[in-house]
Amino acid sequence: TLRNRARSMRLQANVPVKLWDHFIETAAYLTVRTPTRTLVNSTPFEAYYGHKPDVSHLREIGCASFVLIQN
Repeated sequence: TLRNRARSMRLQANVPVKLWDHFIETAAYLTVRTPTRTLVNSTPFEAYYGHKPDVSHLREIGCASFVLIQN
């Protein structure tokens, strides 16, 4: 599962294979914070810590960005 998620993220972001380990870590991080049917729509993080995880810091990998230079 982690390999499939990491591969999908890497291919979508169109980045070199040398960053593979970062995508594996990210896939594991996201898996723990994703709701599962086994835990009745709860996350493994929530089951362990007793509160919902803060995911406000997550950003899209490889998204286009633009710099605004004001004259």
